[in-house]
Amino acid sequence: ESELCLIIRESVTNILRHSKANKCDINLTSNKQTITLNLFNNGDCKSITPGNGLAGIKQRVEQLNGQVEFEAKNGFRLTANIPLS
Repeated sequence: ESELCLIIRESVTNILRHSKANKCDINLTSNKQTITLNLFNNGDCKSITPGNGLAGIKQRVEQLNGQVEFEAKNGFRLTANIPLS
């Protein structure tokens, strides 16, 4: 739980610092095997330049044996899938 909270906090910090978004959707779902975090903001994001924030998010997700994807398309989307073990 604490690692997931840090991932969400860093994601929101990135939105506040780096985007000009006026809308952000955060969805957290789970089943018996996986927790999925979907975060989208409508900021002006044409490309992704990984910095410390995204690198930290990727590292935290991978430490939990998960996978994360970043996408710049009509905004910014982060999708993280973390297995429950």
